[in-house]
Amino acid sequence: MAMERMEGFVGMNRLLLNGHEQEIDISFDVNIVGTGAKETINVGEDTSIMFTAGDDDQVNLPHNLADYTITSEGVRVFLVDHHGNRIALSVNGNSTVGFADGTATLGMVFPPGQMPRIELGGARVGEMPLSHDEVDLDKSSPDDGIDEAVLSILDIHVEPESPVAGETFFVDVDLAETANVETENLSVQVAIGDQIVETIDIDSDVLSDIKDDIAIVRFDGLEITEPGDYTVTATVSADNAEAITAAHDFTVMPQMPDALAITIDNIAAGKVGFGVTVDANVFHFGQAETVSLTLQQDDMELSESVPLQMNDPGGEAITFTFEDTSVFEPGMVEARLSVEEGGVFAEDALDFGLYDADGDYTWQWADPARTPFNMIGHVVVDREEGGGHQYVLGTGFLISPGHIMTNAHVLESGWEGDLSALNSVDFFLGRNGGNLFENQEENHYRGESAHLQKSEWLDRWPDTDMAIISLDQDIEAYNGQAYFDWFWNARDAVDRDLSGQTLYLSGYPSGGVDQGKDEIGNGLYFQWMAQGAFDGYLPGYEDYGGASGGLRLSQKMAGAPGASGSPVFWADDDGQYLYAGTFTGSKNGHPVAANLDPAAYDWALTIAQADGYLLDMDFLDGPLDVAALGPATDLDGSSGDAAPAFEAFDTFDLANAESSDIQVHGVADMAWAGMDAAA
Repeated sequence: MAMERMEGFVGMNRLLLNGHEQEIDISFDVNIVGTGAKETINVGEDTSIMFTAGDDDQVNLPHNLADYTITSEGVRVFLVDHHGNRIALSVNGNSTVGFADGTATLGMVFPPGQMPRIELGGARVGEMPLSHDEVDLDKSSPDDGIDEAVLSILDIHVEPESPVAGETFFVDVDLAETANVETENLSVQVAIGDQIVETIDIDSDVLSDIKDDIAIVRFDGLEITEPGDYTVTATVSADNAEAITAAHDFTVMPQMPDALAITIDNIAAGKVGFGVTVDANVFHFGQAETVSLTLQQDDMELSESVPLQMNDPGGEAITFTFEDTSVFEPGMVEARLSVEEGGVFAEDALDFGLYDADGDYTWQWADPARTPFNMIGHVVVDREEGGGHQYVLGTGFLISPGHIMTNAHVLESGWEGDLSALNSVDFFLGRNGGNLFENQEENHYRGESAHLQKSEWLDRWPDTDMAIISLDQDIEAYNGQAYFDWFWNARDAVDRDLSGQTLYLSGYPSGGVDQGKDEIGNGLYFQWMAQGAFDGYLPGYEDYGGASGGLRLSQKMAGAPGASGSPVFWADDDGQYLYAGTFTGSKNGHPVAANLDPAAYDWALTIAQADGYLLDMDFLDGPLDVAALGPATDLDGSSGDAAPAFEAFDTFDLANAESSDIQVHGVADMAWAGMDAAA
């Protein structure tokens, strides 16, 4: 049998390979003597060969697998096609046999407790012809003799070598093909972290003649805005080549300042006596040594000299904390920074607030020039009470360019109402240390109409304790987001349950809170922010909030009269601020809020869209008809009117809204009301 299988091989010419990795085409009968190098043999039509196939070798045959009768004898495999052409492969490792319709691995396997055997594509090869159906043929990438290109990345250039933040630069990738083979569908990609990922697909004609030469692929117009150390990674791939990757490190330099400058970025401040932290940025030319930092209130001040570290031009961040601020009184404090370099001076200043209160509050001053605090304002309500005027203070926040959200109990005295006693609503956006009688940076807006979700809200409070005010003019965005995005939420709703979420609220708490006085004794008002954890849902009315009508908040978010109407919000991964509810007060000792549940969402959107706003937003269940809306009323006042005179206060109600020491040019006849519900 062995002699019959070897018939036709005896007396063949011998071809000795040279020991280098190579690929050769064979079109004549020959006994190929291979080496330990990787060798690819492409067998032509009507050709018989002998070859010892070692690890990583490949023999490519011209016909489909089914065209061959395959047997073995000892360590040799015989493949005979329909024309009698014979392929004899001695198995000396794991090699690949390529057919016209796919490839299969050829090798010796050693099963435990059994005799070694030869397998082709996982099928045993023996004296009887192999069943083609048993061969695991890889048809996804058959090697029918296509030439394989070999790619190489020679270098990566960044120009300029160290670009300045915000400056455009380019990356050159120098590459070559070293196997003298034309590439197919060549592409080059560069990636710089997750900031830049760009790909260039190159026509094969462009690089068909680069064999053993260099091609330069340029990625132009790149830009990184943040200084720091970066890595550019280049990946080159082709259909007939293995992908390769190379990397290059470079540095993005900080921008050269046009002039010496200093900017206060943030101030963390709260209760008198506690620490005040100032964060700032200094742009200098490397010669400035220190920054002078001063906190001043009237004749009292704290000063510190903060050393600079950079000796090169650019921006430098500094942070300093005044640990003890007990020298100050509640009220306005000015933070002032200055720097000197070569006889040139630069400075910046920012006013912030300090408070004092008996409660265990953790509020921090909120800068109304920054998002999201620039979407929150002070609400002043005028309503008839006992034959006279009652003025109420609360908080409101923008839910569209022309609407604010607050609490129903800020507009109504008690737990129910139809808004018939409501005279006017004034909204002071971003008030920062002003008294009740002055505008700040043209921040005064008047209400044109008011809307309640429900006419009573005691039984399932805080559910439905919401009110919307339509303003007399649109408020345009400045310094960021224009109004809060809406985040409806509900218990167990997929991706809409607040469980585990950190929440924030910010507003104008003032009842029992000393925030200082102006020069004639009027109380000052600042915006204060708190953060804490969501503590669970509270049940609401069956046809309104249902099982998710209210939000219970952690004690760190406890408010005071004046905070009613503050937004309860959070920030998403894109830095957008979304409100989830409206702070209402406390219940059983816990801070609580009316939830933006699906019913509240559709109610609010019905009102906004009726006024022509937020038309791109979709309803959850559909818009409400007039019969399903709560009480509503038009309000006195028009655009440009002055703030209320306040000279004739009969009462001043602090329905979760006001401090205890309001003086109106000697008038101080006030009655306070708070919202605190038992179970």
